[in-house]
Amino acid sequence: TSFAEVAGTADVQNVNLKNFLPKPGANWGFIATLGYKIDPKMEQLLFVTLTDLSTIRSKGSSVQDGYLFNELTQLGSGSGLANPGFAILAGPAAANARTQFMYQNIDLIVQAPYSLEVDAIKKLSFTKGYGIRLIHLRKSLLANYAGLANNALLGGTYNIPTEDQINYVSDYYAIGGEYQLGGRYQLTPKVQFKALGAASLVIGYYNSRYTEEATSTQTVVLVDGVIGGTAFSNREMHHGQSWTPLVFNVELTSKVDWFKCKKTHCKFSTEGGIAGEYILPTFSNDSYAQSLGHVLSKFNNNLSLAYLVVRGNLEMD
Repeated sequence: TSFAEVAGTADVQNVNLKNFLPKPGANWGFIATLGYKIDPKMEQLLFVTLTDLSTIRSKGSSVQDGYLFNELTQLGSGSGLANPGFAILAGPAAANARTQFMYQNIDLIVQAPYSLEVDAIKKLSFTKGYGIRLIHLRKSLLANYAGLANNALLGGTYNIPTEDQINYVSDYYAIGGEYQLGGRYQLTPKVQFKALGAASLVIGYYNSRYTEEATSTQTVVLVDGVIGGTAFSNREMHHGQSWTPLVFNVELTSKVDWFKCKKTHCKFSTEGGIAGEYILPTFSNDSYAQSLGHVLSKFNNNLSLAYLVVRGNLEMD
């Protein structure tokens, strides 16, 4: 969702427009797994996995000689009417958006060989798993704007210093079933290639909160003869709505066994590779259409992740 657009006015015949979108960025996270052998032959394994990923990034925009369009405000209209309020700011003007994501996931999986028959290729084996997945996803967007607003009382002169802050937060919770398929290829006695794919259908809900606080040094008019002032606030609390996403993830790694003690049945290995995950909502909507403000684009409640995995494994009886 765009948070700002700038228009330079240096050339009357050529107007340069530039749109700014928040930057999701990257960050550190962790995946922790605890496993238990249900039977001595390791034909049934129980795994509990916790995933915790987060990211926070900022992106800014500014204009000196031109105009900055506040794409998120509900205090005014950017359609070029007589009283644009905080939607159109003249330069010097600047905007900054800070985007934050938090993703937490818990998997409870029972894993077993895909087939109990002996594989024709001894180095290649397959597994299947089924269980429960719990998801918590949070998205937040904090945007700040500063510039000169329209003084409708003086015939449309942009000379009122203003500041505007917008904060959007949404939380998503879901639980459902999960099915996994995995494969392993034993390249050497100590080196192994692994692939894992999983699909889930989870059911839950999400809610969202949208607040805006704006101030100005002089009266800003939103509606002629009706709404005007120097301090404005807008709060919207959206109650829980259904959220039924499909979740897909794939992980490709290589594993190296460093040592194995036959006496204590203890083994240590390291693993590294890449993984991706995609949350595809099936029924969801979170858009805003205010009488004063813009018709905002939908705040997508899906998420795509791509990350590098570095893992240490310790196995023991």
